[in-house]
Amino acid sequence: MTDPDTFFTSSYCSAAARRSSSKTWGASSRIGRVMREHDLKSGEIGVLVHDDFQGKGLGYKLVETLIGIAKEKGIEELRGFALTENTRLLRMVREFDFTRQYLPGGTTEIRLKLE
Repeated sequence: MTDPDTFFTSSYCSAAARRSSSKTWGASSRIGRVMREHDLKSGEIGVLVHDDFQGKGLGYKLVETLIGIAKEKGIEELRGFALTENTRLLRMVREFDFTRQYLPGGTTEIRLKLE
């Protein structure tokens, strides 16, 4: 956890080691966060998957994990924002039944009612 107040924020990070020629270095492959809003019933979701790890199902698993965390915390609705040009992410969140609202300036708001 990156925030000591886990009542409002839960973060998830996964690291992977990568070998490049003769050097091995660690890279954060995916990072996700659910942040509870002050109304205590809604939360904001944010995800990042490093370019080298995209297209491998990590983003899907990360969103699935964050939805589970939000449900455990009693959050009833998640929302987030994505660039409208990020069609890969927008297609993926559709599989979780997020609604999408296109906003001016190339941004899309996504929302998911949790049961």
